[in-house]
Amino acid sequence: MWNIYIISFHLWNVNDFISFLEYNYHMRKFSERLNTLRKDKSLSIAELSGCVGLSAASISRWETGQCDIKGDQLIILAKFFDVTADYLLGLEDETSVKK
Repeated sequence: MWNIYIISFHLWNVNDFISFLEYNYHMRKFSERLNTLRKDKSLSIAELSGCVGLSAASISRWETGQCDIKGDQLIILAKFFDVTADYLLGLEDETSVKK
């Protein structure tokens, strides 16, 4: 027998829906960019974990989009990869930190 689950949420207005779509876009972009930056440095998830002091499980979940990143963790990764947090989140396309 098939179990059918219906997930519903109420949007109060169009702006809520647009914000929801933008948020999902930026989180997908973050996952892609984190994965690309890690692979560009030829690091495994475990190696990156050791370099930045964040758990390998968290890094894996961020790369697969299973959970969101906190601000302090985002800053650690941005500093390690020498990019802006805005770049990691897909808010800008320039990779380097402006000095």
